Amino acid sequence: MNLALFALSFFALPVIFAYGDSGTEIDKLLEQGKDYFGKAEYDNAILQFDQILKIDPNNVDALYYKGNTLSQTGKFDEAIPYYEKVLALDPHKFIAQLKLQEALLKVTSYRFDALDGMLEVTVHDSHGGLVIFLRTTEIKALKHKIVEDLVDSWPTTELINQNGKRFAVHQQEYVQVVDYDTIFGIHKIPYSEKIDFPLVSTWHYQLPIEKGDEIRYVYSILRPVS
Repeated sequence: MNLALFALSFFALPVIFAYGDSGTEIDKLLEQGKDYFGKAEYDNAILQFDQILKIDPNNVDALYYKGNTLSQTGKFDEAIPYYEKVLALDPHKFIAQLKLQEALLKVTSYRFDALDGMLEVTVHDSHGGLVIFLRTTEIKALKHKIVEDLVDSWPTTELINQNGKRFAVHQQEYVQVVDYDTIFGIHKIPYSEKIDFPLVSTWHYQLPIEKGDEIRYVYSILRPVS
C-alpha cells in the first residue's frame, strides 16, 4: 500500500469514529431525556438535553424538548428563547410555532398597558395623493419585556427631556398597500411574520380605505435613558 495513502487513512479514522460516537451519544441522550419527560422526571430530562446542547448547541430536537420541559414545569419565560432558536434553525417546525405562541400567552395573559409615545397614520391613494393623516397616543402593548426589547431594537431618532427625566425616542415604520376596499380601525405589531401574536395593538379612527391605498404607520416610542 502507498505509504502516504496509508497515513491519510490512518489519521482520518479517529475523526470518523469521533463523529460516529457523537451522533450515537446524542441519540442515546435524546431518548433518555424523552423517557424522563414521559415519567415527569423533568430535572433529569433537562440534564440529558443540556448534555446534548454541550455537544451540539444547535441540536433542534434538544432545544425543542428542553423548551417543552421548561413549559411543563411552568417556566414559560425560560422556554421562549429555546422555541425561538428552534424556529431560527428550522422555520418550518410548525409545532414549535404553536408552543411559542402558547408560552407567550402564558407569560402575558394578554395583559395590555399604555405605551408612552405617539402613532402617526398616513394614507395615500394609488396616485400618491394624501387621503388621511392622524395622530394618536392611545397605544396599547403587552406588559412584558418582549415589547421593551422590541422597542429598544428600533432606531433612536432623538433624546428629549420630559418631567425632569431623559428619554430616547425610538421610531419604527410599517407600510401596507391595501388590495381591497375596507375600513381600518386598528393596527397590530405581530411577534413575527409567521407568528401573528399581537405585541402592540392600537385602535384609531375608522378609516375608509380603497384598493391600492398605501397606509404608513410611524411609531415614536419613549424609552427612559439610564
